[in-house]
This record gives sequence, C-alpha cells and structure tokens, in this order.
Amino acid sequence: MAMFENDYIMRMIWSISAVLMRAKELLTKRGGKEDTTILDSVYRDASGLSGELIHMLTDEEVANLLHDDPAKLLAAAHLMLEEARWYQNQGEEQKAAEHGRRAWKLMQYFQQIAPEDAKGQRFCDPTPFEQWNPEKN
Repeated sequence: MAMFENDYIMRMIWSISAVLMRAKELLTKRGGKEDTTILDSVYRDASGLSGELIHMLTDEEVANLLHDDPAKLLAAAHLMLEEARWYQNQGEEQKAAEHGRRAWKLMQYFQQIAPEDAKGQRFCDPTPFEQWNPEKN
C-alpha cells in the first residue's frame, strides 16, 4: 500500500476517534430531540451519511455507499456499536442487539474492503464487536 494511503487512513482514524468521543459523551446523556439531531450530525461528520439515513438503509446499502472510503464505513460501524452499548446500559436489550448486530455486520464489510498495512493487518480491532457476532449468540 502506498505511503499516501497509509497517511490518509491514519488521519481518518484519528478523526474518527475524536468523533467517537463526541458520540460517547452524547450517548451518556442522551434523551431528547436535540440529542437525536446532534447524533445525526455526528454520523454525518464521521461517515458522510446522516444517522437517519444509516438507520433507514440496510447494512449492505450502507457498505455500498461507503465502499470507496473504508474509514467512513469503519466510523459508521463504531458509532452503531456505541449506540448498541448505550441501549444495553439503558436496559433496552432488543434495541441493543439490533444495533450491535448492525455494527458487527458493518465492521465485517469494512474488513472485506479495507486496505492492509505493510504487515498485512487491517486498521480495525474486531474484538469490541465480537459480543454482537450473530454466529456466537
């Protein structure tokens, strides 16, 4: 992989980290319409797609839309994972499971299209997603 691609992906990962921290803060205090609007903009900032659109589309459709930018697909997967954790902490197991399975599936799409680094590794640790792996549940 070219040095330029590595640099781009690393910058996107740092950017995604900042957005995920914003999302985590938001989800910690989530509750009203204003928070939903903010979460929608967090999805838009991280992935280029609104949260509302991501929730309306199938996982495959999201992956197809973000296919040309794996970092944005990874961002969408992580945001969905954070939503799953939030629902789980609120005791809403059904919503948590739905968001968790979607996060896992988006991460799987990312793993299929993401470039590898010089060591043959991808830029995503699948461990946080494993609890939502439908094959294990």
